[in-house]
Amino acid sequence: MNLPFYLSSEGDCAQTALKCALGGIASDRDFSIEELSKLSMHNEWEITFPCQLAYALQQLDAPFYYFTKPAGLLMPQAKCLDSLFEISYGSHAPRLLSMTNKDALRITALSMTMDEKGRLYEHHETPQKSAMRGFVESYNLIPLTLVNRDIVEGRPNKFTLQYIPITGTNEKGAIYHDTHPQTAGENKFMSWEKFYEASKLCFFDHGLIILC
Repeated sequence: MNLPFYLSSEGDCAQTALKCALGGIASDRDFSIEELSKLSMHNEWEITFPCQLAYALQQLDAPFYYFTKPAGLLMPQAKCLDSLFEISYGSHAPRLLSMTNKDALRITALSMTMDEKGRLYEHHETPQKSAMRGFVESYNLIPLTLVNRDIVEGRPNKFTLQYIPITGTNEKGAIYHDTHPQTAGENKFMSWEKFYEASKLCFFDHGLIILC
């Protein structure tokens, strides 16, 4: 799949990955990082959660599917949100919480539960290899996924988040754009084993959005 490639800065990998993916469905329009940051309720150095990117696409009225866990989008509304972070991320929870805009998380998650266009898909498990290959190879769709950069780079896990647009798949793995300034590259390869391990990040969704 021929997606444009853009290099991100340290604080806007989500918006840069989204810009790459949007280039595959709206090549006649140039989306600025500033515009996508505003649409996704993102401020510099804050984490952008998948529901925030889905919210941006919702505002653009772009066609997409967003894969969550059953009743997962109710979790950001919970009073025990801090505890959910602690259960999921252990000693790294305070750092991740310090970079989380809880208001943005709650607003965007709630908006997705009220989306009337049927773009919210609840699954217990992330779609497996056959489904991912089908999205790309059979239907020419564009997966945008959240991965654990530490797993991808083979280093100690500190839950470092990064978004990657998938540009292709094969039997052995996924092909993707890496927009991070330290490791940037077009059409890099990741094995399915590493891909699924790196995708185990978010406790309320699967970190997966499919642009149509």
